[in-house]
Amino acid sequence: MITRRSFLKLAGLTSLGVFTSACSQAPWLIGQANLPAPTIAMVNWHNSANEKTAAHVLKRLTYGIRPADIEQVMSKGISTFIDEQLNPESIPDDRAYWLVRRIDTIALNAPDIFELTAKDAINDLRQATILRAVYSERQLQELMVEFWSDHFNIYSEKADCAWLKIIDDREAIRKHALGKFQDLLHASATSPAMLSYLDGSSNQVRKLNENYARELLELHTLGVKGGYTQKDVMQAAKALSGWQNNQRFWRGRVKFESSLHDFEEKEILGQKFPANTSSDLEDLINLVSSHPSTANFISTKLCRRFVSENPSQELILQVAKRFQESRGDIKETLRVLFNSEEFLNAPPKFKRPFTYMLSALRAINANCDAGTALRQHLDTLGQLPFNWPTPDGYPDSAEHWQTQLLPRWNFAISLANNQIKGTSCNLEPLQSNLNTFNTFATSLIQRELTENELAAINQAENINDKVALLLCLPDFQYQ
Repeated sequence: MITRRSFLKLAGLTSLGVFTSACSQAPWLIGQANLPAPTIAMVNWHNSANEKTAAHVLKRLTYGIRPADIEQVMSKGISTFIDEQLNPESIPDDRAYWLVRRIDTIALNAPDIFELTAKDAINDLRQATILRAVYSERQLQELMVEFWSDHFNIYSEKADCAWLKIIDDREAIRKHALGKFQDLLHASATSPAMLSYLDGSSNQVRKLNENYARELLELHTLGVKGGYTQKDVMQAAKALSGWQNNQRFWRGRVKFESSLHDFEEKEILGQKFPANTSSDLEDLINLVSSHPSTANFISTKLCRRFVSENPSQELILQVAKRFQESRGDIKETLRVLFNSEEFLNAPPKFKRPFTYMLSALRAINANCDAGTALRQHLDTLGQLPFNWPTPDGYPDSAEHWQTQLLPRWNFAISLANNQIKGTSCNLEPLQSNLNTFNTFATSLIQRELTENELAAINQAENINDKVALLLCLPDFQYQ
């Protein structure tokens, strides 16, 4: 195990606090202190400009750089790589396909899905989610599934959501993640999981429930400053009334119950909805998905996710313009974003826990089954999929995550030392000579180690501990 002295020295170099611990995984741990900014700008690069750009694009369009990824992207060209990721159906993905196919529950529909326990249902979905993120060649597809899963967040612990989220993930989120926003919004609005989570089935003509209507306007489309009023929320609730989750034999399937729908004339965002029509939901989805505030809100979130927490207003307007021109075409919207100078020159962005874990697994070519032990680490890190209770989804801000560093170090130690059941790595090839290790370290953090860092790391007794230290460096916390 890593010596206390070596880590104290490395911690001092990176301005991290250190304290002793009785943790069974190691006799020391890094404390939860403010993480310094990555030192990329302070160290000379030997990489070419194209290599730097390739590394940057890989960090933002994948869950982490694997050995040989940069070389492969350089070979095919950065623009070709981006175009391929925007068209995932063109990318062979056999390994991820067969790994996930073994999880039979992922293909189940309602009501068959209710034969599982709630715990088994959601854990199977989590396992499939992690396996796809680690092994899929369609990395942007997986990133966008995560993005929309946050945007249309559903908490698995409420009502029937543990079962129904499997259907929502397959039929709403994955099916439309790189399609048309309007189709995605409609699929979410009529998703049995969303109806269960935001009380849509309780929304009836003489007993209105505005929960989903409010989140539709505030979180899914226009945004909190998008120009809607409380009257719009109530009128939208009337337009959405009557949509129900079936119970008993047809449990988990959606139906429109006309006797529970408000058929009176409505006015939402200045648009009249005529009386005596059953197309209120479709008309409302068409209205809000094409609203300028929606284009701005979605574009802002995409820029924050892929560029920085404070993207320029010029970039947001550019992306929003394409969103509107393409009628909410997600691929075309992303294409403008990924080809912008602001994206290509974006500063380092702090990794959320899910990305940190996956980038570590991918960086060392770890094998994993995404089983209970790995998911427990992810839960401790704070971002277990489908476990955020409020409708706003997991936060996308460094401020929220930077004070929760201790679980990352525990994970890094366990991962590098093969202490996670169902997860393994072979780091012995890095032990062969110093140049091999230095090359790996440079590829991991996209800069050379300083002399002091290298000296501190070399005090570790074995290659596993050295790699654990690398995974704890501040630079690896950023993408």
